[in-house]
Amino acid sequence: MNKSELSLELFLPKFCLEEQSTTSEQFSDLEKSSDLKRSSDSDLLQISEAESVLFNELKFEQTDLLNNLLLELGKVILNRERNVQQLLRQQELSAQIEVELVTGQAMRQINVSTRGIDEITDVLSFPNFNFALFNESNRSTKCEIADYDFTIEPYTWLDPTAEYGTISLGEILICPLKAQKQADELDHSLIRELCFLFMHGLLHLCGYDHQTEQEATRMFTLQKSILPELENLISIYFNFEE
Repeated sequence: MNKSELSLELFLPKFCLEEQSTTSEQFSDLEKSSDLKRSSDSDLLQISEAESVLFNELKFEQTDLLNNLLLELGKVILNRERNVQQLLRQQELSAQIEVELVTGQAMRQINVSTRGIDEITDVLSFPNFNFALFNESNRSTKCEIADYDFTIEPYTWLDPTAEYGTISLGEILICPLKAQKQADELDHSLIRELCFLFMHGLLHLCGYDHQTEQEATRMFTLQKSILPELENLISIYFNFEE
């Protein structure tokens, strides 16, 4: 996969971006266009001091590094995923992924509204396409959006208004608060945990799941095979000891 074939947009909560007006404006545009429920101003008041410190550590010093790291990791993952790779190459498409780091309170609200589970989770994925069906029959359906359920014929996903033939694979939400707790339990860095959750989320966008034993074996085997490359990328972009 060529570098031009994948782009990634990394978003932080709005309160992290108030010091940079242009970035804040970009985030406001995302809020207006997104179908997901974002955290309100009252939610921001419920952020703990520890979580505020956590986001401060992630924002200006490491945002560009983290964005580039996830982009390179995304390329590794998509190059392992034959169905998505085949689609992009045959149709000469570029792929885009949106990644958002959200507060614990926002993640809990989204988890309730989308899954009916009233707790903070580590990562949520919202795929735009069902690649599991593509794997079975060389066609795919677009995921249900509101009251619409689009059936897409093979290789007719190209947006005619897209200047460079870009399709969005979907959105990945990651909660650094939950990720930090898991990183502490596993005795590795927050960056490593964020990368692992991104990998897990992107595989969901590519049609992988773990609802059955067979699905879990397939997904987790692929995750395990990617881990050495994940660790290598972290060592390149972040020079610290685990």
